[in-house]
Amino acid sequence: MDEEILKLYFNGGKKKKIRAVDFVGTIAKIEGVSAEDIGIITIEDNVSYVDILNGKGRLVLNKMRETTIKGKLLKVSVANKK
Repeated sequence: MDEEILKLYFNGGKKKKIRAVDFVGTIAKIEGVSAEDIGIITIEDNVSYVDILNGKGRLVLNKMRETTIKGKLLKVSVANKK
């Protein structure tokens, strides 16, 4: 397991009209994070998963707890290992 990658779980997806570009735009605005730190984004009907690279996962996790995506504050947590 590469510690540099942290998969985050968000409780919102296609049914909330959320797209990958919304995650990229929001996460890349976090200070110290750029689009290059964002890996695979998987969007399902009701949940989304975003891989955060380069060891920035904890930073993004903490910031996204108080940051809205398309005006919605989504629950965010570390995704369960599959």
